[in-house]
Amino acid sequence: MYHLRYWAPRGRGQALRYLLADNVSQSEFKDEVVGRDVKWEGEGGLKFDESFSGPFGALPVLIHETKDGKKVLLSQALAIAQYLSKVLGLYPSPSDDPAVQAAVDAVACAAYLDVITPISQHIWTNPDLEGVQASERFMNMHNMIKRFNVLLTKSSGPFFFGTKPTHADYFIMQALEDYSVVSLEKLGKFPVLETFLATMRQREGISRFNQNEGTVHTHMTRSPFEDYHMHMLGKLREKADSPVPSPSVERIRLH
Repeated sequence: MYHLRYWAPRGRGQALRYLLADNVSQSEFKDEVVGRDVKWEGEGGLKFDESFSGPFGALPVLIHETKDGKKVLLSQALAIAQYLSKVLGLYPSPSDDPAVQAAVDAVACAAYLDVITPISQHIWTNPDLEGVQASERFMNMHNMIKRFNVLLTKSSGPFFFGTKPTHADYFIMQALEDYSVVSLEKLGKFPVLETFLATMRQREGISRFNQNEGTVHTHMTRSPFEDYHMHMLGKLREKADSPVPSPSVERIRLH
């Protein structure tokens, strides 16, 4: 049993949800959504309960009940993904080669640290939506999307490392979806990435997960300012006379 515990928003957990939904049977994957009403901070808060939030007091955490009866509790999204890749056999051949593993890990890190995490930080901290589109943070994201496009064009298959997704593909999938929501730039400028995203969404496990759970994971973060942020982003798109869908429409399209 693979038990993933995280908040309802996409945040640091959506790529892991996609990975598990695509590689583990429905009966073996539990997607626990932690509600806003739980006591998290302060005395007696779940943040300080290691059995709930792991050794670092943060979500997501994965509880893996192995076939031999062991219970493994892991935290930190990238470490969880690397563990799952080894357990589920997602690293490309030769899968035991440290260089191959590092190459996959590097792409996942880039998607997570240079796109997914900055987007969450942006929604939490920066109300200057017009100015931020030209900020260093957004320029770095734009450049990383370009680099993903170059990497994918060099691949021998529809995925970043050939004919089968690795954990890097799930992180890039989330990165592209999140980027499409918050950026005024259009992903359509990169048709190779658009095709990749469509291919990932059509995979049986991911498609089923989005149909069943997509309405739960509609927000990017737990920020109380996110809805206002998205509303103002829609205004910016209208001002720019952009054909990019409004955030509300884009959220529906994510799932």
